[in-house]
Amino acid sequence: MSKARQKKNIPSVPPPAVSKPTAPVSARGVNHPAFIAALLVLVTFGVYWPVLQCDFVGYDDVPYVTGNWHVLRGLGWDQADWAFSTLSLGFWHPLTWLSHMLDCSLYGLQAWGHHLTNLLLHSANTVILFLALRKMTGAVWRSALVAALFALHPLHVEAVAFVAERKEVLSAFFGLLTLWAYAGYAAESKANNPAAKKYYALTLGLFACALMSKPMIVTLPLVLLLLDHWPLQRVSGAKCQVSGMRLLVEKIPFLAMSVAVGLVTIHAERKLGAVATANHFPFLMRAANAAVSGLHYLEQTFWPVNLAVFYPYPKGIVIVELVAAVLVLVAISGLALWGWRRKPYLAVGWLWFLVMLALVSGVAVQVGDYARADRFTYLPLIGVFIALVWGLAALLAWLRAPNYLTIAGAAAVLVACGLQTQNQIHNWRNPQTLFEHALAVTPDNFVAYNNLGYYLMSSRGDVDGALANFRQAALIAPGDSGVWNNLGFAFANKGQAADAAACYERALQYRPDNADAHSNLGNLLSDAGKLDEAVQQYELALKTRPDFAEAHNNLGIALAQGVNVAETVVRAGVAGLVVDRRAELLHCLVHLPFLRQQFADSLPEYQMALRLKPDYAEAHNNQGYALAGLGRFGEAVAQYQQCLALNSNYPPAHYNLGCALLKLNQRDEAVAQLKETLRLDPNHPDAGKKLKELEGAKPSP
Repeated sequence: MSKARQKKNIPSVPPPAVSKPTAPVSARGVNHPAFIAALLVLVTFGVYWPVLQCDFVGYDDVPYVTGNWHVLRGLGWDQADWAFSTLSLGFWHPLTWLSHMLDCSLYGLQAWGHHLTNLLLHSANTVILFLALRKMTGAVWRSALVAALFALHPLHVEAVAFVAERKEVLSAFFGLLTLWAYAGYAAESKANNPAAKKYYALTLGLFACALMSKPMIVTLPLVLLLLDHWPLQRVSGAKCQVSGMRLLVEKIPFLAMSVAVGLVTIHAERKLGAVATANHFPFLMRAANAAVSGLHYLEQTFWPVNLAVFYPYPKGIVIVELVAAVLVLVAISGLALWGWRRKPYLAVGWLWFLVMLALVSGVAVQVGDYARADRFTYLPLIGVFIALVWGLAALLAWLRAPNYLTIAGAAAVLVACGLQTQNQIHNWRNPQTLFEHALAVTPDNFVAYNNLGYYLMSSRGDVDGALANFRQAALIAPGDSGVWNNLGFAFANKGQAADAAACYERALQYRPDNADAHSNLGNLLSDAGKLDEAVQQYELALKTRPDFAEAHNNLGIALAQGVNVAETVVRAGVAGLVVDRRAELLHCLVHLPFLRQQFADSLPEYQMALRLKPDYAEAHNNQGYALAGLGRFGEAVAQYQQCLALNSNYPPAHYNLGCALLKLNQRDEAVAQLKETLRLDPNHPDAGKKLKELEGAKPSP
């Protein structure tokens, strides 16, 4: 009698709702990765196309692009050296600087070009995310849906529409490539393939590039450890061949780079004065704000309305809101960790979100006065999307929902995201629409008032409107140095010098190293004839910001004027000259030794200003003035001509060029320049008189 083997009863365990990396993937039709990637790019461009009509929005666009003379000069060896050596704006991110320089080389200051680069990077990030998830999980359409949510979610508009946030999309570009390369390393390592070493080196190099784009990516090594658990299954499962210790050792080079960049960033932020002190934001307040901000991020993930470019830091803790935030975050964390083995995608997605937000939560270090920022969700939200997509896929499979309902639901969500994203892009058209929207959706937003005021004054010439906004900003944030500097500048534009000086001094009281306030106060003192005090203010500005071109130029002017003009007139025997005839006075007194010394002192300042800002027309004119004062009229003519090549409608340069040409006995050319001066400025005090004298005199034989 043969014995039948009795089969053991194996308890039924539902398989994890994820395809294994080795699962075959159809390469035909709509399932082809190339088709899906092209579709993702097409949809992303279709939704974000209006961003190309947006302008620069001031705010951080000024120090990063429109007001940064290193960037405006475009790519070059000197600029590259600066990019890799500077800690300007509190970051070491040389690749970000180089990308902005490349844009300026390609597009100049045409905003659409800079926005196009951001859009191209965002589209590339979408495709790389899709390919990396597909490579790790083998799940084509779930990976595509996560990528589509990443592409179209309204919380990501700021990272794309804000030119200054190039660092966000660029670091994500290299960060997502790091994930893709790491997936290749994990696969080759599991197969004991020698190519694993090449993938590891590639992963490390791409991560270094990500760090050189924005330091927020420093927590990515922890995300790699999460991916080792799921979906790569390097730390658990039947096919696990890697010890936990080896996984940690693999991450040491990544962690070392992260620590180094993190320390450099903290040093740079403290040097800049951007790190808030414990007195300003105590630890308990920072911890409470981190919890509440986490809840807001989740709320706006599911209901993305009332988004703003700046969210003011709360003035106090709302206990009810804090308790709700803590309960929600703890509950989600508990549920995710409870399903760590059976539903690992929930835990991995949720921890991805928390880990990547940790650095910008403000708990350890608070940088700036913002409570949170939409741009901070750019990479963290991927974790939430993974948990949602894989979790809902498992739920729908358990419910045996028909495919058409799943497809219709996903399409509806994506369409809703796309429409809301376009609405949000509309708010980024220009500084006025952006900051007026921020004021409409956030209370006590002093940053929005301040930046709206700056736009009204600098672009619209509406000084009264600017004053009203600056005053409101000062009421909300009376200790903000930048607000008082802008308020002073508005008063100076209205001719209220005493009020302007009081505002500049108050700005310096709150922040003694405010270079703009020192320079603006120097301008007031210079206009008042207090040249020694003006020189002191310019030097203080340059001590804080050595590459401040305007301060160099204005210091040069103050040094050139730093003589007792009345005494000079008497000593030269030309008492008939009036004090404000600078050019005529200069050419009459050029041989006085003490006057020549003033111009010798001022010349290096103009040269420095032009090294920093080669297209600074006024500095070319002033350098020419100093050269003429030293009797170097040929060189002066060249500087005046460069000034006019940059700004042909600048009367002082035409007049000064005419005077210099006379010294070189080029009478006809001088007459032409004086006539042009009068065409541009019919009330010029000296050009008419000098032209009349020349036309009445016979030319020299």
